Amino acid sequence: MKFIKPDREGTSDIEMAFQNPPACYGMVPFFWWVGDELTKERLSFEFEKLSGHDICGLQINYAHSAKGGRAYGLTYPSTPPLYSEAWWELVGWMIEEGKKYGFSVSLSDYTLGIPGQGNFADDMIAENPDIHGGWLRAKSYPITAGETIGIPVPAGILSAGIVSSSEFSDVTGAISDGVVSFAPEGDGILVLIYYEEEPLSVDPMHPDAGDSAIRHFFGRFEECFPGECGDGLNFFFSDELNFGLADRSFRNTLPKLWDGRLAEEFRKRKGYDLIPLLTGLFYDIGDITPKVRLDYNDVVVSLENENYFSKVFEWHEKRGMVYGCDHGGRGTDLTEFGDYFRTQKYNQGPGCDQPMMGSHIVKNKVASSIAHLYERPRVWLEGYHSSGWGVSSADMADVTARNFVMGQNLLSLHGCYYTTHGGWWEWAPPCNCFRMPYWKHFSEFTHATLRLSYLLSQGVHVCDIAVVYPVATAEGDLAEKGQLAADTAFGIMNRLYQNGIDADFIDFESIVRSKIEGAALCVAGERYRVLVLPAMSVVRFSMMEKLYAFSRAGGIVLAVGEVPCASDRVGRHDPVLGEMVQDMFAHGKNTAPSAEELLPMLMARIKIPDFSTAYDGTRFLHHRRIGERDVYMVYGVPRGTVCRFRALGTASLWNPYDGKRYSLASVSHGNGTTSLALPLEATEYELIVFDRTGREPDAAFRYYGEPVRSLPLSGDYRFTLLPTLDNRMGDFQLPVSDAFIGARLCTAAYAQSDSDAPPEASAFGEKVRFSFGKIMKCQGPFETEEALIRSFERAKSGDTAGFSDYEISWRYGKWGQPGAQGYHGLKELVTDEFLFFYEPKGTSPQTQGRVFAGAVNVPVSGEYFILAGGTSPRFAALDGNTLSGDTHSVLLRRGIHRITLAYGEEGTAYFMLSKREARSGAEELSMSWTHDEAVLRYDYYGGESVPKYGFFRFQSPPGMRRMKVPAFADSLAAFAEGKPLKAKMTNACLSSGAVEWTFEADTALARPAEILIRAALRPPYYGGAVMDEFITFDCGEGLFPAGDWSLCEGLACYSGGAAYVRTLPPLDADGGDVILDLGEVCSSAEVLVNGKSAGVRIAPPYRFDITDFLKKDGENELRIEVYNTLANFYLAIPTRYGGSPVSGLLTEPVIKIYKKE
Repeated sequence: MKFIKPDREGTSDIEMAFQNPPACYGMVPFFWWVGDELTKERLSFEFEKLSGHDICGLQINYAHSAKGGRAYGLTYPSTPPLYSEAWWELVGWMIEEGKKYGFSVSLSDYTLGIPGQGNFADDMIAENPDIHGGWLRAKSYPITAGETIGIPVPAGILSAGIVSSSEFSDVTGAISDGVVSFAPEGDGILVLIYYEEEPLSVDPMHPDAGDSAIRHFFGRFEECFPGECGDGLNFFFSDELNFGLADRSFRNTLPKLWDGRLAEEFRKRKGYDLIPLLTGLFYDIGDITPKVRLDYNDVVVSLENENYFSKVFEWHEKRGMVYGCDHGGRGTDLTEFGDYFRTQKYNQGPGCDQPMMGSHIVKNKVASSIAHLYERPRVWLEGYHSSGWGVSSADMADVTARNFVMGQNLLSLHGCYYTTHGGWWEWAPPCNCFRMPYWKHFSEFTHATLRLSYLLSQGVHVCDIAVVYPVATAEGDLAEKGQLAADTAFGIMNRLYQNGIDADFIDFESIVRSKIEGAALCVAGERYRVLVLPAMSVVRFSMMEKLYAFSRAGGIVLAVGEVPCASDRVGRHDPVLGEMVQDMFAHGKNTAPSAEELLPMLMARIKIPDFSTAYDGTRFLHHRRIGERDVYMVYGVPRGTVCRFRALGTASLWNPYDGKRYSLASVSHGNGTTSLALPLEATEYELIVFDRTGREPDAAFRYYGEPVRSLPLSGDYRFTLLPTLDNRMGDFQLPVSDAFIGARLCTAAYAQSDSDAPPEASAFGEKVRFSFGKIMKCQGPFETEEALIRSFERAKSGDTAGFSDYEISWRYGKWGQPGAQGYHGLKELVTDEFLFFYEPKGTSPQTQGRVFAGAVNVPVSGEYFILAGGTSPRFAALDGNTLSGDTHSVLLRRGIHRITLAYGEEGTAYFMLSKREARSGAEELSMSWTHDEAVLRYDYYGGESVPKYGFFRFQSPPGMRRMKVPAFADSLAAFAEGKPLKAKMTNACLSSGAVEWTFEADTALARPAEILIRAALRPPYYGGAVMDEFITFDCGEGLFPAGDWSLCEGLACYSGGAAYVRTLPPLDADGGDVILDLGEVCSSAEVLVNGKSAGVRIAPPYRFDITDFLKKDGENELRIEVYNTLANFYLAIPTRYGGSPVSGLLTEPVIKIYKKE
C-alpha cells in the first residue's frame, strides 16, 4: 500500500478526505507468526476475518522464548523457518494477497536485531567483525604524595590522570611497558581509562553500520520482492533496539561508547585532543568537565546518526516507506543511544508503546514532539499489550482517545495472533483482532480511528509552550543532576497536560535552527510563545544564545529550579553564559521553584490561552491548524461544559464515526477567541473545528435537553445466543472442529452423599472447577526443619490431622500453575509437575517445605516403577516405610498403598507409580499422566469411606434445550427444577476415558433453571474431577432480563454475542425524536428496529436515534445485539491475563422522547 504523505499546508479537500480517508492511514497490527505451522489456508482464513477493519499493514513479529540468547530467550522458531526458501515464498504470497485486502507486509526486528540472538545482527558481525564496538572503562587507585607507584595498566589503556581536590593532571606519559609508574607530588586518585571491546555488539558509529543493517535485514526484502518497497512492503518497525552496548546501570546517564576511530573524529570536529581529558568523562576534572562531556557526546551522536540512524531512515524515505520505532526508554531515558531525541528523529514514525491501557504522557509527547519538529508523517502507537482478555471495545475507544489527544496518529495493535492454540498460546495478551467477540462491531472503532489518524496527521501542531528536553544536563553534569532535570521536565509536562495545556518537548538543535518572529520562536510550523528550562544546570551554548535572543525580542523563557551554570563553550564559570543567565533570571526573575508553581506563572504570562474552561478535572487537548481550519481534539470534559478556544471561524463538530460535520452554536469574542458548550460526553471523540474556508457543515448538531417522556424497557427479553468463537482452526479448543463455541459450564456447587436423594441446599459447599478434584492431603510451609520432619513422620504413620486437601486436574495439573511457560503468558505447555510448593512473595525464606500424604489403589500385584521428577523429595515413604534415595521400583500387592512425600525447599515435582519405567508421551495440552493407563492415580479416600454419589448444582443458560455432560462416573442423572431430564449415553468413551451423556428437556427451559446432576462416583474421581472439563449447552430462544449475564452460571464462561428482542407498543412521539438509551453495556451493541439497523455503538454513550425506523402505527420489533469480551472464555484457562467477565446489556434500556425542534 502506497503511503500518501500529510498535507501540511491544508490545501487539499480535507473535508472529503475526512469522510473517506486514504486507506494508508489505517491500523498496522503486530501479526505474531509463532505457535502453529504457517499455512496459506489458515492465513487466508484470517485475512478474510481481518478484512473490512481498516488494516493498512500487517507487521510480522516473532516472540522470544525464555531460553538461550543474550538479551532474553532466543526467538521462537516458525514452520517454515524464518528466512527459509519456503518462508520467503509464503511472504511473497502474502504480499499479493495483501493487495487484494488492502494491506502491506513488513517484519519487525523484535527479537531479531540484538547481537547474540542468532539473527541478522549476528550476521552483520560475522560478515565484518570490525563492526563491533565497546566501552570506555575506568579503574581508580588512591595515591599518596611521595609514594612511588607502579601499577599494571589494563589492556586497551588510553590515558591516565590524577584527580585531586585542587587540580587534574594528565600522566598518560608515565605509562611504560604496561605499567604506570611515578612518584605523585600530592594526594589524589589515579584514574586509568581503557577501552573494553564487546565482540558481540554492533557499533552504530561504524561507517558500515547502517549499510550493513540494510544489507542483512531491510534489503533482503527488496532483493526478494523488487519493486514492492513502498507498496506491497511497508511499515517496518524497530522494537527495543539494542546494539549490545547499552549500559543501563544508571538511567539518563551516558553509555561511554568508544571505538578506534573516535579520537581522530573528535579532533577533527572539536579541534582538540580528547585522550588526555578522558578522565573527565568519569570524574570532575575542573571547570572544563561539562564541555568535555558535551563535546564527546556530540561527536558520538553525530557519528551514530551519520553512519546508522540516518542511513536506515533515508533507505525508507527514498522508497516512500514508513519506518517506526518503540525503544527501551521510550524517551524517558534521555541519553539512550547518546541522545534519544537527536537519534530518533530518524524515523518516519517515531513512537512508543503504551501497555496495559496506559497513556503515558511523557512517552507520547517525546514521540509526537519529534514528529512535530522534524515534520515526520506519523507518530507510532504500539498499543496495548498485557492489558488482558477483558479489554472491551469501550476500553479500546477510551485508551486510543487518550493517546491520540497526546499526539499519536498511527495505531498498531500489539495483539493479532496467528494462533491461540486452544486458548493456550499468548504473547502479552489480548489478541485485539478477529477472535474478540465484538470484532463484528469493531469496524466502527477502526473507521473512527482511520479518520482520526488521517485528520491528526494533517497540517501542523499548535501549542504555546515548549519544554526543553534536558539531555545536556544528563550528559554534562552529575547523574543525580541529570535525573533531576529529567524528573522536572516530565513533571512539568504532566502538570500542563492534566490542566488542558498542550505543549511540546524541544531539542537544542530545533531551538538553534528556529527563527524568531516577533515574540514567537518558530520552527517546522510551530510557534512557541514560552520556552521552559527544567532544572538545567548544563546547556548547549548555541541553544542559550538563541533563547537569549528570543527573550530580548519579547519571548518568554522560564526556568524551573536550577538555572544554567555551564555549557559546551568553556564549561563552568563562563562569563558570557553567566551574563546571559543573569540578564534572564537574576533575583528569581522568570523562575519557578517547581512544576506546581510554574503553572500560575504561565497562565499569567499567556494572556489569551489556546484553550480554557472552568472545568477543573483532568482534561486533554490537541490542536492542529490545517490551512484555514483550527482543529481541536478535546477529551475528558463533560458535555455542556463551556470552553473557550483561541480560534475563529464557523464552529463544527467532526464526527469520526460517520465522517460527517455538524454545525455548533458558538460565540465569537473580540480577542480572537470563540466559546461554545461541548456537545458530547467526556468519553466521546470530540473534534471541534473552526473553519474559515466557507465550506458549510453537513447538518446542524442536534442538542437534546430533558425528554418529555421516558419509557423504561424492564422485564424479560426474548434472548438468543449468537456464538462468535470460530473453532475451525482450533483457536479455542482442541481438537479442531467446525463448531462455534457456545455456552458451557466449568464450575458448579458440589455436594456428596451415600444417598441418591438430593442433598439439602446447605450441603453444597463452594463451587468446584470441572476436571479438578482433591487427590491427597498436604501440610506446610514449615518454620523449621524439625517441624517438617515431625509432619512427615506423623503423616507416614497415617495421621493427617490438620492437613488440607490438595486438588489437581489429571489433565492440567494444579489450577493456576501450568508450569514454566516463558514470557508473557501461556505457550501451549502443560507441565507434568503437579506438586507445587512455592511461597508467596514476602514470605520469610525460612518458611518453606511441604508434606504430601496420598494413596494409590494397586489393581494387580507386581513390580511398580517410581517416576519422579522436578524437585527431589527430602523424604519419601511407602506404607509407612521410608524409601532410600536410590529406590527405582517396588513390589506391591493388590490393594491400597499409602505414599508420603516431604519436600524441604521451594519447587515443583511429580511422584507417580507406574507399570512402565518411563512416562508415556503427552497429548496436546495435557500432562503425560492424562492418557497413561499404566500410572496409578492418587485416590483421595484411599478406599476408606468412599461416598457413593456426587451432586452438582448450577443454573442453566436461558433457552437450554439439551446439555452434554462428559463424566468419569458409573451413571448420571439430571434434573431441572426437580424434574428429571431425558438422558442417553452418546459416547461410550471419550479419548480422556470419560463417558459423555446427553440430557434433554421436553421443551426448552426458557428462563435460567436450577439443574441438579447426580453422579455415581467412580474412584479416584471426586468433586470437580468427576466432570471432564465442560458441560456444553444447546440453547434456543429463551427469556432473560437486562443485567450482567456472567452472573448466570450457565453463561459465566460464554464469550460471544446475544440478541435481546422484544415488541414495542405503539409510540406516540408527536413528531419528536425517539432515542433508545441502553445505559451500560459490555461491550458493543447494535440496535435493529423492524429488521433495520439503527447503528452500532462500541463505547458509551450507548444511545440510538430510532425515530426514522419506527412504524407510525402499530407495534415495532426491537432487537439489541450485544457482544462481550474473551474474559469469560478465559475463566476456564489458567491465564494470568484474565479480566472482568461482566457482559451484556447491563442496565434497563430506556426509550426517551424529545420534543420536536
